[in-house]
Amino acid sequence: MTRGKLLIAVGMVAAVAVAVLVALVISKRPSDCDTVRSMIAHNNAFNEHVESATSSGIQTTNEEVRAWASQLHHLAEQVRDPALAEPAGNLANLADQAVAFSERFLADEAAADHTSPPPSYIRDYSQLGKDFDTTLATLDQKCPA
Repeated sequence: MTRGKLLIAVGMVAAVAVAVLVALVISKRPSDCDTVRSMIAHNNAFNEHVESATSSGIQTTNEEVRAWASQLHHLAEQVRDPALAEPAGNLANLADQAVAFSERFLADEAAADHTSPPPSYIRDYSQLGKDFDTTLATLDQKCPA
């Protein structure tokens, strides 16, 4: 075999090896529905944590709420299919809004005398919760467990 033919053969083997490696990496990446289901599972775990803490008389902290929203963002950014990426991004954005409401509520709660009616933004927070649940249900419908 001539030196030129040897170089061509080595080049072809290297190209095939790279193609196989790329195919393995791509095939190991989770599907968009796997990522969406991870978002739903993360949200459910957070809800369970909040319910457990609340039943024990413990207030969820702003840091916990921010970490929840941050993880939803991290996961939403991994979704590539536009039909899933849009609601996943919307869910993450709604989580950010929930962080802002939570921070405001916890600050107001610390200073509240509990004799006046709840602040008007509570209605906005309630609507945000409905929008969040609707978006979560849309994702769950598109990627059932």
